[in-house]
Amino acid sequence: MSDARLPAHISVAAKGDRRARDWCVRAVDSYTHATLAHGGPRYSGSRFDDVAASDPDRITPGDLLAVTMLDVAVPADAVIRFLGPAADHITSLLTDVRADVDLHEVDVKEVANSSKAGKLWTYLRAWNRPDPGTGPTTTSKLLARKRPRLLPIWDRVVGEQLGLRDHRDHWREVHELLQDRGLVELLSTTRSEARVDGLALLRVLDILLWMSDTLRYDGPEYSS
Repeated sequence: MSDARLPAHISVAAKGDRRARDWCVRAVDSYTHATLAHGGPRYSGSRFDDVAASDPDRITPGDLLAVTMLDVAVPADAVIRFLGPAADHITSLLTDVRADVDLHEVDVKEVANSSKAGKLWTYLRAWNRPDPGTGPTTTSKLLARKRPRLLPIWDRVVGEQLGLRDHRDHWREVHELLQDRGLVELLSTTRSEARVDGLALLRVLDILLWMSDTLRYDGPEYSS
């Protein structure tokens, strides 16, 4: 059984509550379309998915730029490693991780620590290695940029909203949450009604979690 739990208003939205579903659409629409007086996006993260062209099987300068839209930066020594001596090995690892499936469609083994995706995570983090790497938040955002349908974003807000203390087993926990067909339907419907059909369902979920910390839900109070 999953230790993760959705914010109560997202949970009831997945069960069909109209007011909570309207909040979901408003939250995603605001995040992706709201602008400032000068015309720029209100939320820089709205440009994460399209700020620069990206090769799905290679970490590029555009990916390193994209993660800054989500308030992280890859350390300079890791940039040198990812774009230089480690680039070909990262590509070989990326090509082994499917880009054509959503997380809820695969067996949970596809995102286990021992999986091909898990090996890529470990290599980027350079865990227990002398090579420069990235922390769990930055690593998750890089991988979400490369495999947006399969690998979810982790950061402090996501952890707080899901009730998880750290990133360990985050992929498995989100996979289990997404076995709820009502949640998958909510994400798909929200994506369509918010006019962001190009986003992965995982990205829609990430936006809803982040906006739960930012945009007040003004409907009835629910218990998780």
